Amino acid sequence: MILTSELIKNINSEKIIPIVRCNKSEAIPAFLITKYYVDFCADFESAYLELISGIHDETTKARPTVKKNPFEASESPIAICNAISSSQYSNPNSTGTVEFDYENNNGCFVVGSGSMQFDLQFSSASDASIHMYNDPENIEGIALADGVRSFSDITNASNAFDYTSRARTPNSDEFVIVVNKNGFFLAIKLGVIKMKGRNGAKRSSVSFEYKITQNKKGDFE
Repeated sequence: MILTSELIKNINSEKIIPIVRCNKSEAIPAFLITKYYVDFCADFESAYLELISGIHDETTKARPTVKKNPFEASESPIAICNAISSSQYSNPNSTGTVEFDYENNNGCFVVGSGSMQFDLQFSSASDASIHMYNDPENIEGIALADGVRSFSDITNASNAFDYTSRARTPNSDEFVIVVNKNGFFLAIKLGVIKMKGRNGAKRSSVSFEYKITQNKKGDFE
């Protein structure tokens, strides 16, 4: 670094801003040790920003994340109504009877809670059968329980049924077995299935009885 006599004479002024470039030791003259300097060895853009900020005595800081205004409405009226309505599409109990319109809530109904929660998804097939899927995130598999006539007939559900298909289409009075990602089993007995416009039905709906077993073998005895 070459310094003129004028710069040395006015060493206490704010004119001198050393710039370190291609200097492995990053050493600067001893008389500049307490002065501000900028390292241009790597990131030119950020170093230049640092230099300009230093000249104008402005510290550069990342802008804080803008949070939601607590005085503004957090939800639209429709979103609030949807949140309230969605509560009717769930039953946290381990056993129960359900009847709902599968054309609403994207055909979804939630039973159980916690590690024994099952997000069920249905879609229209006919007025005597209905499609069920293993698409929900917490569902591992779904199977038809052929030959089952009551919940007590279901034993060792982990090995007794085939869970290899994405979709199943049970008929009324048939049983379906669902296993979730936590390894718990749900047994469903389909009840009345209605399709809007068929046989005088004014809306589509499905009813079913269900039980969740607390053992991971899938015994419902």
